[in-house]
Amino acid sequence: MDLVVTDTTPLIALDRVGHLYLLPALFDVVAPPTVVSEFGRRPPWLRERPVPDPSRVTALLETLDRGEAEAIALAESLPNARLLIDERKGRRVATSLNLRVTGTAGVLLAAKGANLVPHVRPLFDALVDDRGLHLSTALRLATLREAGEA
Repeated sequence: MDLVVTDTTPLIALDRVGHLYLLPALFDVVAPPTVVSEFGRRPPWLRERPVPDPSRVTALLETLDRGEAEAIALAESLPNARLLIDERKGRRVATSLNLRVTGTAGVLLAAKGANLVPHVRPLFDALVDDRGLHLSTALRLATLREAGEA
């Protein structure tokens, strides 16, 4: 099972549509302390892990919020970890650092591929329309196309 370091937004988004259970079904999930605090609770499957280099977080705080900075710094410290993050700025920074990045849309695609959900479209629509997840039209269409639901 792949190790994923999560930021707060994917936790909140999946929780709001009742599909938080997808994360532990697909990944070994860890989060830094600020992400756990921002989410408001720590499900039993979510392992809280401190960032080993606080100075790295400080450097990342110049452009990112604390949760994103800690998630990126933690992912950098864990070989082969994937970063689960939705915010555009955080994704750009993580990609520039050569981290493997996915987002909530990627979780839904993986869940469909693992037969954990029958369709991506209704969940995706609920996340985007009803829950305030902001994704570009291009990403939305690409996700639905990849799911075979365009």
